[in-house]
Amino acid sequence: MILASLIGASVLSASNQTWTNAAGGDWNTGANWTSAIPAVGDNATLTTVAGNYTVTYSSPMAAASFGALALNGTVGNTTTMNITASGFNSSGSSAALSVGGNATLNVNAGGVALFSGPNLLVAPNITGALNINGGSVTFQGTQYGLGISGGGQITVNSGTLSASAVAGGGGVNAGIRVVGGGSFLINGGTVSFLNSGMIGYFNQGSGTLTMTAGALNIGATVPNDFTIGNLNASGNATVSGGAVTNYGTLTIASDAYAATGVLNLSGGSWVQQNGNAVYIGSIRGNGSINVTGTGQFTTTGNTTLGNWDGISAFDTASGTLLINGGSYTGANLTVRRGSLNLQSGNLTVNALVATNGSNGTVSFSGGTLDTKATTIANGSVFTVGNGTAVAAMKLDGGSHSFANGITLSNNATLSGNGTITLGTLVVSSGARISPGNTGPGVLGTAAQTWLGGGSYVWKMNDATGIQGTNWDFLNGSGTLDVSTLSPSSKFIIDLVGLAVGNVSGPVPNWNKNVDQTWKIGTFASITGTFNAADFNVDASGFTNNNPLIAGGVFSISNVGNDIFLSYTTPEPATWILLAVGLTTAIVFRRRRST
Repeated sequence: MILASLIGASVLSASNQTWTNAAGGDWNTGANWTSAIPAVGDNATLTTVAGNYTVTYSSPMAAASFGALALNGTVGNTTTMNITASGFNSSGSSAALSVGGNATLNVNAGGVALFSGPNLLVAPNITGALNINGGSVTFQGTQYGLGISGGGQITVNSGTLSASAVAGGGGVNAGIRVVGGGSFLINGGTVSFLNSGMIGYFNQGSGTLTMTAGALNIGATVPNDFTIGNLNASGNATVSGGAVTNYGTLTIASDAYAATGVLNLSGGSWVQQNGNAVYIGSIRGNGSINVTGTGQFTTTGNTTLGNWDGISAFDTASGTLLINGGSYTGANLTVRRGSLNLQSGNLTVNALVATNGSNGTVSFSGGTLDTKATTIANGSVFTVGNGTAVAAMKLDGGSHSFANGITLSNNATLSGNGTITLGTLVVSSGARISPGNTGPGVLGTAAQTWLGGGSYVWKMNDATGIQGTNWDFLNGSGTLDVSTLSPSSKFIIDLVGLAVGNVSGPVPNWNKNVDQTWKIGTFASITGTFNAADFNVDASGFTNNNPLIAGGVFSISNVGNDIFLSYTTPEPATWILLAVGLTTAIVFRRRRST
């Protein structure tokens, strides 16, 4: 971004006041300038004096405003300006502020500065710095609210910064633009980009945004799109703390020149408001969002990986969403081109869609996926868990389709009250299927395959209640395959007793002296021999608070395609034998003792 001509035009169009005191000094001292303190319409230049010097602004100036401010050092020399008072108002015709190489502008506690004009561009082509340490800075422009380029850097440690563009919008208009190796660092305070913004743009080069604390508000005034990596430029945003609120569309890498963009969220939060879309990789862009650590990303709109504008020649975008800790919460998530990689943490969506064949892949190795609807048709089995990490998939109601099937690996759990309408569900060794969430529920599936070592976690909170409400129920519209089970490779029915409030405890209406039977599942058909000896009923999660009578047992059985869990008490004859045996043992023991 070449700004010299803009700055020059601004300076020459009005009266110039140039700093002359090589020792530095007070802005409001006329002797420090060529002729007078900058007044309305005067441009102020702090660039020509050799040596290291500092200019202080510690009391309000008399004039309502002055023209443009150009702050530059020279090779081997530094220029610093400190603002600690209010009323520092700059209004330039094209560039109200330029902070160039070897120059630093500090707005400290008590300082209040306003920079306004048609274009506001900071740090042209060479390194400059703007630091806000407790003060307040406002940028108001026509095309640019604020621009950072040429290796320039703005750092907000405390205080406030606000940038807006009257025209706003995309293209050449933006409330904030960070390009040419420029960087924006937020360590505290409150920053507001009121219009659209870009981190990296076209031939103006890359940009970075780094946030460790504080608050960042983007796009409260339309047009308000925010793009990280645009056209052929790269953009990088890293948030490790603080809170970001974006009111417009968020695009990570966009347009037809293979842009790249990355948002790393390892702490703090990023919230998308107003239902606006999130595009990770658009047209030809290659973008990624990485949510790790304690980062939390929340959007009320839809997310698309590998967005397309309908022109086939440009259908090469790729998006990556990595969740390895933290959480990502949104409306619909479509994996069109690219990959979703859930390793740990939480992904919560209204719908998960991957229907573009092998172009869109989903890897679910660990963590928790909570979805109200799922459609997977990408040529691959949908696998929950990598067999080592803990993985949980919750079907929060709705319909779920897996064209190539769904497999639960070791340490994986499928729960919820939704319905799988397409695809065989395989419950592998060490995997668990559990209707409902904290309490009992109904889980619908198509076909199922139960393998040895797998488990059906069955919960009950009222022994005489209602199926699906007070105890779990599997409603299978397809075939249950138990053909691989055997006495040496058993499927587990894991019983869990719940008290009022669905917490572990005594089950209401449980009577250990009464035989009871509960229907726990039904299928369209059963393949293989259903043999009670092929099942292990683990009642430890039930009997810890609900003791059984001596000799009472749980067992599994089927009647046609229905599956039942039964509790039986000993027959009366058995009680007589037990009593006789006990009496004999007591008598025998007494005789021995005598």
